[in-house]
Amino acid sequence: MEIRKLRDSDDLFSVSRVYEESWRAAYQGLLPQAYLDSIPRGKWVPYLEQSGRESLIFLDEGKIIGTASCCTSRM
Repeated sequence: MEIRKLRDSDDLFSVSRVYEESWRAAYQGLLPQAYLDSIPRGKWVPYLEQSGRESLIFLDEGKIIGTASCCTSRM
């Protein structure tokens, strides 16, 4: 497994997919299923492109299987 910073050349839709699938699994039974089912492909792409956001990706044999992001607090 490899853990590294997100690069400009990485597929942001693949990273977003991890968030989308995670939300569907983590919030099943807590949020309306219709809402979870309606999460659009690429929903997190704009957030991944934000200035000041740092993201890591976790790769297994070149496939993105996990991600984490952080940014400065707006407080």
